[in-house]
Amino acid sequence: MATSVAWSRERPQPPPAVEGGEDPAPCADLCLHDFAFQWGGAERVFGELVRLSAASRVSVVAGDTALLRRHLPGRQVEQLDARIGSNLQSRLSVPRLARALPRRRAIPGRMLCSSYSVARWLRSEDPRLVYCHAPMRQIWHGFGDYTTGLNAQSLALRAFGSWLRSVDRAATQRHDYVVVPSSRVADLLLHAYGTGPRAIVPPPVDDDYFAAELPAPGEHFVWVGRVVAPIKRLALLCKVFAGCRDRQLLVVGDGRSRRAIQKHAPPNVRFLGWRSPLEIRRLVASAQALLLPSMEDFGLCAAEALALGTPVIVTRRAGISSWVQAGATGIVAPWDYEGYRRAVLRFRRGELAPPAQVRQSARAFSRSGFRAAMRAAMKDLQWLP
Repeated sequence: MATSVAWSRERPQPPPAVEGGEDPAPCADLCLHDFAFQWGGAERVFGELVRLSAASRVSVVAGDTALLRRHLPGRQVEQLDARIGSNLQSRLSVPRLARALPRRRAIPGRMLCSSYSVARWLRSEDPRLVYCHAPMRQIWHGFGDYTTGLNAQSLALRAFGSWLRSVDRAATQRHDYVVVPSSRVADLLLHAYGTGPRAIVPPPVDDDYFAAELPAPGEHFVWVGRVVAPIKRLALLCKVFAGCRDRQLLVVGDGRSRRAIQKHAPPNVRFLGWRSPLEIRRLVASAQALLLPSMEDFGLCAAEALALGTPVIVTRRAGISSWVQAGATGIVAPWDYEGYRRAVLRFRRGELAPPAQVRQSARAFSRSGFRAAMRAAMKDLQWLP
């Protein structure tokens, strides 16, 4: 398991993977998450935490309750702020939430908190188990990216950024048991809060990925995700492929920036929109490589690509980069445009490991390993015998 700072020598790491079903009795009273207006990578991790803990109560600061009930049947679902009806509104509501959430009455009982944003601002009476996807990107490591331009979010962050960092820092409770997905996030935590996590536990990949057929690689490269500028850096990829017209990029996904980026994309970049999970899996499994040029707390889509036997080209600012074996399962590229362009140009599928070996490297992200590691945290908190 990759680690990068001192606590890795002071704290025991989670035990090896073990198989097993869900615990018969609930080991958490409440599972809390930030926002859930789509079922993305963070929400899939949250869903796994809910199922593992067998908690009957599920809360989000705001989200689509119908979506939550569909993915988490049989749970009591609530949203704490019904005035927030979209991802855009959630971003614009951060200053208001910074005043409201810390003032709410501390929640009693065993709280399992999944957070990349504001959920950590809710206080608890008892020690919390926090799966911290990352400190809030908008006010910490991504502050510069989010404060460019003259839109409402940029102006708000410029005005309130320092205060929001102080609120976020104050929300770090001393008795929290914090788990992070990667050594990169561990470093970000240490920088933001002056304290590291108790364990590094990468997100789980669904078992179906490991059972899928390993087809022969096709000719295309693939990118998967929400088309959101500038954080996903899809415009950078379009620029890269404009300079290598002999290669084809398939863009799978949609988002608010799609129209603007697609307008200036070269003809060898095809935008497919969202496809069914099965079709996405087929497109990734048959790709030369999955491309991930963005800053990622982890990068679950890259882990899924490895489980399908497909190499990845990621940057050093993606958490999953610690698990990429350079020259075997992919390339870890520099952050800048020229460095990533060179990585794409020098990529030769035949020089890397065969699909079966690439898939084997993804066993670090097995569901059983994730569950074993999180059970170890629950035992440390005496939530489990």
